[in-house]
Amino acid sequence: MPIIQLIDVNTGNIHALEVSKEDARKANKDLLFATQLLHNHQASLVQRLIYPNNDTSDDIQETSGECTNDLSEEKGIFHWPHEAILLLLALYGEHECQIKNGKMSMKKFWNIITLELNKKGYSVTDLQCKSKMAGMKNTYKSIKDHNAKSGNNTRRWQYFDVST
Repeated sequence: MPIIQLIDVNTGNIHALEVSKEDARKANKDLLFATQLLHNHQASLVQRLIYPNNDTSDDIQETSGECTNDLSEEKGIFHWPHEAILLLLALYGEHECQIKNGKMSMKKFWNIITLELNKKGYSVTDLQCKSKMAGMKNTYKSIKDHNAKSGNNTRRWQYFDVST
């Protein structure tokens, strides 16, 4: 199985993940998918920290001192459906002013968004929501930068018109 390296833009940490050939190809072409892989890897690391006595050796493997996450079986992965992404964007926009005004901590902000998504039936964590939004912001910026440089606005993204 191939190993891909993903950089967490928030921390600068590089994570090496062992994935299927299909997932490696998809991650190289799709930034959102790569971000989701990274998020799932980070979530499994957090899970190990929270529950150190649970045997998760089949989910996480240690190689050369780096943690890798075998996602080929897709255990515990949340695939963001379009409706969940739209809800995430709406909730983010709804509560964003409280962050900008300094009325709420980031931890509480993501907790509120996670609780709302959970109420609607999407089983996600604070880390998953934060990671998804960071990936979407990166994708948005990347496409906007590309279109500004190329001058022909060739790249489109379904979430461009969603206001946050």
